[in-house]
Amino acid sequence: MWCCGSQMLALNYQTGDRSMHLHHSRFAMNGQCGYILQPECMRAEDYDPFSVHTMKGIEPMMLTMTIIGARHLVKQGRGIASPLVEVEVCGLDCDTHKWHSSTKVDSGLNPVWNEVCHFDIECPDLALLRIVVQVEDMVGDPSFLGQAGFPVHTLRYGYRVVPLLNAYSEELELASLLIHFDIRNTRDSEDQEIYSSIQELRKQADELMEKLEDEEDVMQRDIVEQQLNEATEKLQAKREERKQKKQSSRSQIVYRRTANN
Repeated sequence: MWCCGSQMLALNYQTGDRSMHLHHSRFAMNGQCGYILQPECMRAEDYDPFSVHTMKGIEPMMLTMTIIGARHLVKQGRGIASPLVEVEVCGLDCDTHKWHSSTKVDSGLNPVWNEVCHFDIECPDLALLRIVVQVEDMVGDPSFLGQAGFPVHTLRYGYRVVPLLNAYSEELELASLLIHFDIRNTRDSEDQEIYSSIQELRKQADELMEKLEDEEDVMQRDIVEQQLNEATEKLQAKREERKQKKQSSRSQIVYRRTANN
């Protein structure tokens, strides 16, 4: 709703849910002091939250996160935590992504993942990063343990200790994640050709989607739908190509625990 230009939203402060977590993250940029100025791209007369092509002056971002490890993940009740990490980017439709790590069985005190996730973010000014730690029970069902959230454009490069909060955004004592953030401007990176292809294919897919919605002739709808599927497959292939290229060129970040003598 914030991305659509809403200036005031009704939220249930008695419920510690995803909506409240995102709200808390949105207003973290000014220390929860209240009013936040809309990004410049939202104040343009032709702003359309459903079309990134109408936005001017935005700098797309490639965000790579290495979830290295965590500490002091204590679940409620008895037993040892088996944690996993979920990472979610929320913003425009084109910037909505979700990823999750593997589960570390019976490793709540100091779990180590060293797992990497990549996100292409077209409009960082409107995107929020939400990190959730969950624990699995004996039958594999996940339950909430802690969370953290930040506006994407406030993230900084390097190793960061991320304190975890409970469902009501209150700090969990000693609980934190160790994460490495790699932030790059897509247009300045070495895969400019791939980025241009992705942009062109995304624009083509958007145009075909609009054409499909407006087309009334059944035969033409089938043709447009086939073209849309082909464009979507090419777009996915280009994204995978860039991901593989980035992984091969990027030095691996390895974290090893050292035993105390």
